[in-house]
Amino acid sequence: MAATVRGEGRTQTVATQDVSISGVCISTDVPLTVGSEVDVDVALPIRQEPVRVRGQVRWSRKGKAGIVFRSGGLAAVAAFVGSMLLAPTAEAAKTSVPTFDPNADVVLDMKAGGERPDEFSLTQAFEQQYSSFDECVADAKKNPNQTLPGDVDVEVLLNPKGHEPLGINAKLPAEVDKKSLRECLRGAVAAADYPSYDGVPVVVTFSFELDPGTYWEEE
Repeated sequence: MAATVRGEGRTQTVATQDVSISGVCISTDVPLTVGSEVDVDVALPIRQEPVRVRGQVRWSRKGKAGIVFRSGGLAAVAAFVGSMLLAPTAEAAKTSVPTFDPNADVVLDMKAGGERPDEFSLTQAFEQQYSSFDECVADAKKNPNQTLPGDVDVEVLLNPKGHEPLGINAKLPAEVDKKSLRECLRGAVAAADYPSYDGVPVVVTFSFELDPGTYWEEE
């Protein structure tokens, strides 16, 4: 992981070699003075702000240094573990699939076949994402015991070639409609392994409770 070490009147960017509750080993181009006090800012996945730990240089040799934590070590490791557990959610939230106008005119490919997507295969693909939806919801909760009410309505513009759809719309209840949650859910929907079919793009809709339950219908 990338980290920034501040101490002895200078700041340098370093890479961590290993991290524990008691300390960290770093790679550094500038030797650190044994016994000096330093602040270590560790950049973690999905966190906008780094975690700061106060430490003391225990040893320094051959481009590496060992820093023992004086404060903040437990919080840093807890944040690191939490970031790793939530990393799939963060990845799911990143999708290049755009939203779309479901009422827009569609230019049909006259060479495409007349096949329709299989309802059972679509439902299976969508239901495989339930755990990702749960992760999105858990990340959006301020309190683990909180319940986010209401249903989510999703429109998916299917790609006849399968896999990543051409477009995704997600409508959340007004009281929980936050961009971060909506984009996380859109990303999870986009990650489903949708089946291919010999036909034109069609829009399918799914509805599910934020605390699960789903049905499928085709427009």
